[in-house]
Amino acid sequence: MLLALPVAALGLAGCRDNTVQLTFRPAVGTVYRYDVVVHSVTDTEIEGAAPEHKDTRVELTAVHTVLERGPDGVLVRVAVGEAGAPPAEFLVRFDQAAQVRSVQPAAGNAATSLGLPEIFPAAAGAPPRRRLAPGARWSIDDQVRLPGGDQTTHLRGRGHLVALRRDGSRRIARLATDATMRLLTTSLGTGGSLVLDGEQRLRQQSSYDLEDGALWQATTVTAGTFAITVRPPGQTTGDGVPGTSRVRVMSTTTRTTG
Repeated sequence: MLLALPVAALGLAGCRDNTVQLTFRPAVGTVYRYDVVVHSVTDTEIEGAAPEHKDTRVELTAVHTVLERGPDGVLVRVAVGEAGAPPAEFLVRFDQAAQVRSVQPAAGNAATSLGLPEIFPAAAGAPPRRRLAPGARWSIDDQVRLPGGDQTTHLRGRGHLVALRRDGSRRIARLATDATMRLLTTSLGTGGSLVLDGEQRLRQQSSYDLEDGALWQATTVTAGTFAITVRPPGQTTGDGVPGTSRVRVMSTTTRTTG
């Protein structure tokens, strides 16, 4: 149900006096590649039907290409999929403060109701635009637009610059975030519509390469409980068949090239 499709997003100015400023400054044309492993567990109960349990693990390859950079922000094309399968593509718009302003399917790709933290954990709850020392904390209160949606939702929580360290010749910044986001989505199909309403919690540990500012590694755990309403074809309002869905997704993302 949910996939982790992270993006290389944050450019970090170099360390000075044990501080760092996290900004979004990729060069146009830069390409980053990632290996992504997603483990998801979903338990669904719909009135009148047998409970359904799904436990899946997928391995993905994600390619992120910086298309544009200007006064209105940065546009990134994200292509992600399993080996040998056509990738899904998204166009992601960031502002100069590294905040996600829109996530939309690229031309020829169907809309999706994937949640932002699962798709782009590197962008969720970007740090403030000031120099930060290890131990610094900040509040997260971002308005974000979900893929295929025409409304915004809020991502709220806390961020933490855990440490600045070296890994051989590489300089690394380690971050942690803990945030929640409300989801209200409607999926249409030949059998009718499915409305999902609830809140999910995002917990993430991530590392960034200070040399180029790209995401180096991230582990993200997202969990939520949602109310379900199933409506027959042609019915868009009113009572439907109720149910619940409990979802837990863990994704691990590792940069391979770029």
